[in-house]
Amino acid sequence: MSNQRRDHPELALGPNPLLEALAPFLPVKDIPAALRREPLANVDWRSLPPEQRESLLGLSDDHYWPISPHVHVAAEIQLMLRSGLMQRNPMSLEEQRRINMLALADSVNRVQLQSLRKRAGGSVLAAITGLGKSTLVERVLSVLAPQQFVVHRERRDCGWSVLTQVTYLIVNAPSNATRRGLFAAIIGALDALLSTDYAADLKRQKNLDEAMVFVAKVLSFHRVGLLAIDENQPNTLAENVWGDEFIQYFLGLMNLGIPVLLMGNPLAFSELDASAQLLRRFVTHGWHVLSPARQGADSWWSNQFLLGATRFTLCEEAPSIDEIQDATSGVDGGIPGTFVAVWKEGQKIALRRAGGAARLTVEDLKAAASSPNVAKLLEIARAVSTGNASSRFDDIPQQPRAPNQGSIGGPMATRPEEAGQALSRISRQVKQQESRKQKKKEQDMAARKNLSEDDLRRGADAHARFAGEQAHQGELDI
Repeated sequence: MSNQRRDHPELALGPNPLLEALAPFLPVKDIPAALRREPLANVDWRSLPPEQRESLLGLSDDHYWPISPHVHVAAEIQLMLRSGLMQRNPMSLEEQRRINMLALADSVNRVQLQSLRKRAGGSVLAAITGLGKSTLVERVLSVLAPQQFVVHRERRDCGWSVLTQVTYLIVNAPSNATRRGLFAAIIGALDALLSTDYAADLKRQKNLDEAMVFVAKVLSFHRVGLLAIDENQPNTLAENVWGDEFIQYFLGLMNLGIPVLLMGNPLAFSELDASAQLLRRFVTHGWHVLSPARQGADSWWSNQFLLGATRFTLCEEAPSIDEIQDATSGVDGGIPGTFVAVWKEGQKIALRRAGGAARLTVEDLKAAASSPNVAKLLEIARAVSTGNASSRFDDIPQQPRAPNQGSIGGPMATRPEEAGQALSRISRQVKQQESRKQKKKEQDMAARKNLSEDDLRRGADAHARFAGEQAHQGELDI
């Protein structure tokens, strides 16, 4: 077998310039080593006095040590990326005709999905803040596609004179949560990457119908390998007036061959989770949920995460892993981001002490918990460990603790009054869910009051057609 086929096994099906732009395929066993990144490895920090090393603490943001819950996610992202590009091989005459047909479309009515269809998969990555979902996806994609965009010269056999291929695009969900805001966010991310000005062209689109097709065409022309929508929150998706239209648009992109990865708060995906038909398409590559480490139950915390996270150190001496775990247990809530903040703050305390060498102590780590840089993070950790029973945060799911489940501060005894409290929490949660649904309904009605019946019908029809849900498009397996 040639080296090229060993690196890119998909090329056994024939040449594909889009796949050649990616890094070699990674077997699952090789993924952890490939993801590892230690920015201090080549830095001679010991030659600096301890008080001057503090400026290097910022490198901790670049430190990455993979853990077992992340490996499966990384493997599925790799399959999403590569399978999507396999479907859109530009050397195929059929694919060249498909792209040309899409170029002629200027509205949803001109997009014949049956002819343009190249179905791609979807995935969801859900986690509360601090669990590293964004860092995970950014790191994985940077390894799978070291060049986020690649300029291809003239290829007559591919039908282009020049092509700028975008291997992946990460977009933050729009804070204003409107359809126009979504399109602007996608185009803005593309402009920032390529130094283009598609935003000006987007503004010239006469209506939302033309805007949604324009964005789809631009993504298709640049052969975007994977579109990741990050920072999805309840108010930008599940409780959003236009949340259903957002999902339909993502589905439409998937039907054009562009894989879509949705990332965000678990509460953001409650409406998607309630639709079996839509859910089926968005779990092609998994519905992944990252959870905090359970005290004494998840071995990856001490055996993998703590071992890797503490390798980022600017101190000559540090406590053992067992001592570190004892000092931070009951403080970090099993949230990686919280531990990293405590670890970095503890080093800061150690580096500021006078001396020829820095020695990080258990007392430094305990003192870090009182730092204003960490205190608010510990409130989040406490809320997570108690299932957000006090409703302190509205973006952390409320979950009653299982019997004998430990919490920050020690084990929990099962008592009748606690069972009653758990039932009360469940009751409150149901009421809150109903309240959110009613609020969304009221917002929906208010937003639509200013639109005519024709506007509403055209808007809904456009999104449904783009998603492939209209009867005249034929039976599309979504």
